Amino acid sequence: MKAHVLQIEQDEDYGVLGIVCTESMVKLSWHLNKFYDFQLERYRDVVQINEKQEAHFACSKFRDDNQLREVVLLKNRGTQGQLIPLWRQMDYFLVEKCEYGDYVVLEKDLNRSSFVQYCSEIKLDPLLLEDLAVFEL
Repeated sequence: MKAHVLQIEQDEDYGVLGIVCTESMVKLSWHLNKFYDFQLERYRDVVQINEKQEAHFACSKFRDDNQLREVVLLKNRGTQGQLIPLWRQMDYFLVEKCEYGDYVVLEKDLNRSSFVQYCSEIKLDPLLLEDLAVFEL
């Protein structure tokens, strides 16, 4: 009997930018709102529970129902360690989710800005992003 392998294609409907920035989350959100037509607002913290420790990570969110997209700014450093230790050099993650997978990558613009030291598009497992439970689309 021949073995069959189940292959599941996952749509890449996320665009993720890793950001190195010395600004506070409030100031970074303000800059993003001003220059990129977002309306990021403080959202509930992302909570991770590991080995009897609870870690909280700051989160700001913008949802545009007209364009069916959400933009989330996550702080990588929290009360107990890092949200994504693999990317420990990044201070923030800017995640854009679109219903149709047509996200806008702001990497070049952010790298030219005065408030961001470095920005790079990164690949994260979509299941990891879903586990963060910050998206409603």
